[in-house]
Amino acid sequence: MHRVSVRIPVAEASTNPRGRAAIEQTSDRIGLTADTVTRAIAFAIIQPDTVDVSELVIRSTAQA
Repeated sequence: MHRVSVRIPVAEASTNPRGRAAIEQTSDRIGLTADTVTRAIAFAIIQPDTVDVSELVIRSTAQA
């Protein structure tokens, strides 16, 4: 199972102001933009036929 924290407007669904703020802060700190994830996937896709990309882990360096 692969998980990635991508910045999406999930905080908007929260009706709790404190919960919304916490979600937004975490997303700002460790969330990846859709563009970042797209570029990482494109990198794997454009590899030559002699390269086998069998697994792709994309994570924010802030999580390390």
